[in-house]
Amino acid sequence: MHCEFTKDSLYSYFRKIASIEDIWNDGQYHGYYVHTFSRSIPPDKYFTSHPEYFALINGKRVPYGQLCLTNADVLEIVKKDIGDQISKHPGLQYWSVSQNDNYYHCECDECRAINEEEGSPSGLMLRFVNEVAKEFPDRTITTLAYQYTRKPPLKTKPMKNVMVTLCTIELNRSKPIESDPASADFVKEIQDWAKISGNIKIWDYETQFTNSFGPFPLYNTLKPNIQFFTKNNVNAHFQQCNGKHSENLSELKCYVLSKLLWNPKANDNSIINEFLFGFYGDAAPYIRIYFDKLHLETRKSGISLDIYGTPVWLADNILSDSNMAMYNEYFDKAEKAVSEEMKLYNRVRAARLPLMFSAIEIAKTDLFGKRGWYIENEGKFLKKPEMNKMLENFYSICKHDSITSLNEKGLSPEFYYQNTLRNIDVQIEGNIAFRKKVTCTPPPDPRYTGMGDQILTNGVRGSEDYKINWLGWEGMDCEIGIDLDSIRSFKQISISTLHMPDVWILHPVSVKCLVSEDGYLYTELAEIKSDPELKYQTDIRNFTFSDTKIKARYIKFQLRSNIQLPQWHAYKGNKAWIFLDEILVR
Repeated sequence: MHCEFTKDSLYSYFRKIASIEDIWNDGQYHGYYVHTFSRSIPPDKYFTSHPEYFALINGKRVPYGQLCLTNADVLEIVKKDIGDQISKHPGLQYWSVSQNDNYYHCECDECRAINEEEGSPSGLMLRFVNEVAKEFPDRTITTLAYQYTRKPPLKTKPMKNVMVTLCTIELNRSKPIESDPASADFVKEIQDWAKISGNIKIWDYETQFTNSFGPFPLYNTLKPNIQFFTKNNVNAHFQQCNGKHSENLSELKCYVLSKLLWNPKANDNSIINEFLFGFYGDAAPYIRIYFDKLHLETRKSGISLDIYGTPVWLADNILSDSNMAMYNEYFDKAEKAVSEEMKLYNRVRAARLPLMFSAIEIAKTDLFGKRGWYIENEGKFLKKPEMNKMLENFYSICKHDSITSLNEKGLSPEFYYQNTLRNIDVQIEGNIAFRKKVTCTPPPDPRYTGMGDQILTNGVRGSEDYKINWLGWEGMDCEIGIDLDSIRSFKQISISTLHMPDVWILHPVSVKCLVSEDGYLYTELAEIKSDPELKYQTDIRNFTFSDTKIKARYIKFQLRSNIQLPQWHAYKGNKAWIFLDEILVR
């Protein structure tokens, strides 16, 4: 199990669970666990002199994809690398030979021909891995059936000492896999893998990577999924539950999983009750009511749960206004029941964090709506005291419980708190661009349009979550126009851009600002260029144009994109994104 609790040797002993470190590591040495191609053949070492070792993508060899598995030299280098490592760490049984974490598998004629013959790229992968496994018959060589290799091959079978790790990353988490029509392809694939291998490990996901604190009611799937895996030749599990103390009932989740992994027929309802009453004391009945109501609403809604989801997606069903009020009533009673036992009281407060996080996230999407952060009073927008208090409480509990991360990428509570303050610091007073008409040429990518073009003048600043309050363009320049309704005098204009290289979002190369009184004849104010030294760190920048005497009705921003990811980026040559947010005119 992948959770923080396995670092406690006593916990692991009593729960009879192991971690990656227990099986794949040798002291300080990190073994070959997953995504090992770039470790065996590092692009920095080999690509310049031997580009033929790497995947051919769209007619060009690239360093950021997979290896060319039909290249004989590649096989020999990987075998030698694994052999060298085994000789240095003879006590390790398991060694991974597995694809990098991307879809860019080789398209050369030789690789393509085998993929077509096998009906899936997994065939070529298994042929390659089998050759490595032959060299080390006393070791278990693991590989992935993941993303483009998930579908089993038509011809090649894994050798007995090859363990196939089948991954469920794309699946819906709200329904048991076997009975979910949306998972029908996976059901057939695991059944087909079971026909050719008796040595299958499952890599299952019980967490949200994008946030660790949004409610994720999947307990109804744990037992049926483990039973389904067991009857399809799964003899090993990697449960990526990412459990940490005080994180979204993680203590419960890890307890239930550890019990079911050893006995898939165990009564999961009894296990849940056993834990809740032992961990929350007199508050347990109310936590259980909340737990059951959350799962009931999930079933009633029929919605899917995605490991890259956000509470905002659940605002109209599981996390509706009425449901949230009900959940909070349960927690009010739970806190009261243990108010004199601080240890239990703090546990209940931590269990409430997902509701607080969800309310904050939902409010950030429509700050002036019913569930937003502001109320309008005589033409002025005032912050709701209860929302400010909730944010402060959320941050305070995180600090008290030593919570250091809110998602898989390590978003700290401090960073989240500061960015939320930035997000709710609406730009209304003195901002003559507020709610003015915006035109975007070309239109933004439909995957990232949020509430439409008007998101750029809604007074709400985007934060570190690029899925909310940002507009995006992929691989192209763009032009943004704003109509102030009448000729106005002002001194300053700004537009915000996002820089998150790990998801291919870069600041524009430059931003040019122009103004016009009639919408035909424009005057350029200035062109501002980005800092070329800014690389991998996340950044939000305001491109600000100032002049003591600006008089105009129309404003135009011309943003020049990188178009492609630059040479310093691991995925150089792929299309780069521009993400834009709030326009301010003062």
